[in-house]
Amino acid sequence: MSKLLLIESPGKLRKLSQILGPGWTVKASMGHVRELANDGEDALGFDLALEPGQTHITCRYLPRSPRAKQVLSDLRQAAKTASQVYIATDPDREGETIGWHIQQALRLKNPHRVTYSEITPAAVQRAIANPTQLDQNLIAAGRARDCLDKLVGYKGSRHIVWPLQNGAKSMGRVQSATLHLICQREKEILAFKPEDYWSIWSQYSEGFKAFYCKDPNKKQTAPAQKPSKDSKGKAAAPDSPESDRVTHQAEADRILAIARRHPHTVISIAGKITHQSPPASLHHRQPPAIRRSPPQALPREHNENCPIPLRSRAHHLHAHRLRCPGGALQS
Repeated sequence: MSKLLLIESPGKLRKLSQILGPGWTVKASMGHVRELANDGEDALGFDLALEPGQTHITCRYLPRSPRAKQVLSDLRQAAKTASQVYIATDPDREGETIGWHIQQALRLKNPHRVTYSEITPAAVQRAIANPTQLDQNLIAAGRARDCLDKLVGYKGSRHIVWPLQNGAKSMGRVQSATLHLICQREKEILAFKPEDYWSIWSQYSEGFKAFYCKDPNKKQTAPAQKPSKDSKGKAAAPDSPESDRVTHQAEADRILAIARRHPHTVISIAGKITHQSPPASLHHRQPPAIRRSPPQALPREHNENCPIPLRSRAHHLHAHRLRCPGGALQS
C-alpha cells in the first residue's frame, strides 16, 4: 500500500510526485471542500440557542459544490487504499482549516500534518520526516471566522441583499460593520438641529485675546487642539477657541456694550511649560521643554481699541483672567 499526500493546489501535483517518487500518491483538494450549510435560523448553518449546560455551538457542513463533492469522493477512495495519510495544506490558518475539513470528511483518525515553505527535495523530505498534528487553535480560529462571516453578514443580507435577487449571498462581516457606522452617523446628522450663537472676545494691544466667560468663578480650560485633515488630505487649521456661547444677538450686543464701556482688569496670570515634539527627521530625540514667560500685567484702565468680533482664529500661549462688569473675559 502506498502513502497518500493531500495538498490544496493541483499545480503542485507533478513536482511533488517527482520528489516523493514511487510508493507515494499525491492528491489535491482544489482548495476549500466544505462550507456551513444554508439551513437553520437565517440560513446560518448553526444554532445560536444553546441548551442548558451547553458551551459550544454545533456547525453543520456540506460540500461547497458538486465538484467539491466529487473531489471528496475521490480522496476518500484514495485514503482507503493508503497505508498512511499526510495532510500538506498551506501552513496558515486557512490551510489548517482546510486540512481539518479533509480529515472530517474522509473520517481520518490520526493523519500526519506536514508543512514546508518551498517545494524542494530537501524541504519536502524534511517535512515528511518530522510530521506533526493539526493545530486545533488555528482550526478553531478558522471555523470562528466562518461563523462570523455568516452571523454578521447573513443577518444583514436577509433584509438588504436577498430582496434584490441578484445572486449575492452575504454583505460580509467587514462591510456590515461599516454600513452600521455609516447609518449611525447619518442618524446623528438627521437629528442635528442647527443653532445660531455668538462668540465674544477682545483683542488687546499687548498681543493676546480674552474670551467672554459667563461665570467669573468658573474654572476655564483651553480646548484641546486635535490635528485634522481637510478633504484633500492636507493638515487643516485647528479649531479656534471660543467664548461661552451667547444664543441671542441682543444679549451679545449688551455684553459687547458693557465690555467697551467699562475698564478691564487683569485679576490673575498663569504660566505653564509645554513640550514640543521634534520633526521625524531628528531620529526621535527627546523633545525640549519650552518655558514661556507670562507677559507683563495690564494697566487697570485699558479699554481702548477693544474690538469684539464674533470668532477668533489666533492661538494663545498664556492664561489670563480679566474682570469687567457683566461677566469675565478668559484668554
